[in-house]
Amino acid sequence: MMRKTLPLFISPALLAAVLILVLPRLLRTGAHRPDDHEAGVDTYREVYALAKRTAYREVPDEELIAGAANGMLKVIDRYSRAYDPKQWQRFQRRSEGRALGVGIIFTRLEGGVRILRIMPNSPASRADLRPGDKVIAVDDDVLPEDADATLLQTMLEGATARKIRLKLEALSDGSVRTVTVVRGTYATPSILTQWLEEEQVLYLKCSRFHEETDEEIARALIAAEDRHLAGIVLDLRDNSGGSLSGAVGVVSAFAHPPVVVVAAHRDRRVDYPPSASPVDMETPLCILVDEHSASASEVVAGALQDLMRGTVVGTRTFGKGVMQNIYALRTREMGVKLTTARWLTPSGRSVQQGAGGGGGGIIPDVFASRPKSEESLLGEWWSRLDVPDELVALMEKDESRVHIGPRFRDSQLAVALKVLKGEPVLEAVSGS
Repeated sequence: MMRKTLPLFISPALLAAVLILVLPRLLRTGAHRPDDHEAGVDTYREVYALAKRTAYREVPDEELIAGAANGMLKVIDRYSRAYDPKQWQRFQRRSEGRALGVGIIFTRLEGGVRILRIMPNSPASRADLRPGDKVIAVDDDVLPEDADATLLQTMLEGATARKIRLKLEALSDGSVRTVTVVRGTYATPSILTQWLEEEQVLYLKCSRFHEETDEEIARALIAAEDRHLAGIVLDLRDNSGGSLSGAVGVVSAFAHPPVVVVAAHRDRRVDYPPSASPVDMETPLCILVDEHSASASEVVAGALQDLMRGTVVGTRTFGKGVMQNIYALRTREMGVKLTTARWLTPSGRSVQQGAGGGGGGIIPDVFASRPKSEESLLGEWWSRLDVPDELVALMEKDESRVHIGPRFRDSQLAVALKVLKGEPVLEAVSGS
C-alpha cells in the first residue's frame, strides 16, 4: 500500500525571514574556517616568521621567498623553479639572447691574453678592436704576466654600463694603443659557422636556442646560397635547449609542415605551426646529437627526423619531453619557470624519460659514438670557429694548446659527412 506524500508549502515571507536570520551566521562561520589554501598560506607565514626571528644567521627576504617558492615547485618536477631578482635579470637576458659586458671572447696565446672573437653588434664591435690584440691593461690595472682569459673576463664584468679603457698591443706590428669601450647589453650569437671547403659542406654549430636563433640560421643559409652546397651539418651536441620559439624557427628554415611541435597541456592541445617561410628545403641535411642534446634541441631533431628532412647522427639524446612557461611575478621583481605541458613530435612521439616505459630521447638514424680522447680536440675546434685564419695559425703553433690540424674532423662529424656523401658508414650502426 502506497503512502500519500503531501506537498510542502513555505510562504515567501517565511523563507525570507530564515535567510535574513541564518545566512549571515553561516557566512561568518565559513569565513573563519580556513580551507587548504588558507592553511598553507598561514603555514608559510609561520615558518617565515620563525626563520626571520630565530635562524642563526640573517637571510635576505628575497632569498627566503625564492627558497620557499622553489620548495613548492620542486614537488611538480625538477625543471620548475623560481628566480630571485638577480637570477631573474640574468635569466631574462639569456632567454632573449642578450648579455651584459663588452662582447669579447679572450684566449691566452703568444705570451699574453688576446682577443679571440668579437661578438657582432656588441660594444666591442663598435670600438677599434681586432682579433689578435693583446691586452696589456684594463683602465690603470696592468695584467700580470700569468693572467688568463678568466681573470680578464672577471675584470670586465659588472652590472652597470660604464666606459672601460683597454691598453692593447697589435698582433700585426706590435704597436700599442688605448681603446675605450662602453660596457652594455648586446645580443649573444647562438650559431657559429664553418665552411668545410674540401667537403663543400656548411657546418652550423648551435650552442643554445634563444629568440633570435632562427634569424641567425636564416642569415647563415642565405649567405651560403652562392656556394655549391653539397650538404649542411646542424650540430646540436652539448646543446641543452632554450627558447621554444627559436627551435620552431630553426625547423621552419628547413621544412614547412602543418605542425612543428605539439604541446599537450592538462586540459588542451596546442599545435605550433612553422613561424617563417623555409630558406632551404632541398640541400641534404645531417643533425648531430649526443646525450647532452635536450629540450629544444630534441624538438628540432625530432621534427626534422619525423619529416624525413634530415638524418639524425650521434647518440641517444637526453630525453626532456616537457616544456616550461615563464611568469613574471607581480609582487616582486622575481620570476617563475613552471612546467605546463608535455611536448610531442609531429608524429605524436614523446621523448620524455620514462614515457611509455622507455628510456626517452631521440634515437638517431645512424648511431655514432664519440671517443673520450676527442673531447679536448672537439672543444679546441669549436673555439676556433669564426676566428680569422691568421689567428688560427698562431693557435696551432702554440705549444700550450691542443694541436688539431686545419682539417680536423671529429668521429661523429666524419660519420655525418659520409652520410651526406652517400658513402657506407662502417664506424656506425643503425640506431634502431
